[in-house]
Amino acid sequence: MIAQFSPKAQRLLEALTDGEILQIQKENPFRRERNDKICELHGRGVSQATLAEVSGLSSTTIWNIVAKKELLRLEPSTRRNGNVIS
Repeated sequence: MIAQFSPKAQRLLEALTDGEILQIQKENPFRRERNDKICELHGRGVSQATLAEVSGLSSTTIWNIVAKKELLRLEPSTRRNGNVIS
């Protein structure tokens, strides 16, 4: 069975190396490596929906990965016990 990808997903697959494609896959046992690459691609403008389509992860999982990295990137003074101070 040949997977059908959206035009955006096809463009992303063409832009990534084979190693990068394997790195973002759901089956990658190295989650930190996978999540870092997903955040990097998201930071470069790739949508969460496209990342979900290409990686095999759900869009909710992609959202959680990106949100967690964003929270960890906040300055320590804006966090208290893991929660963002408003």
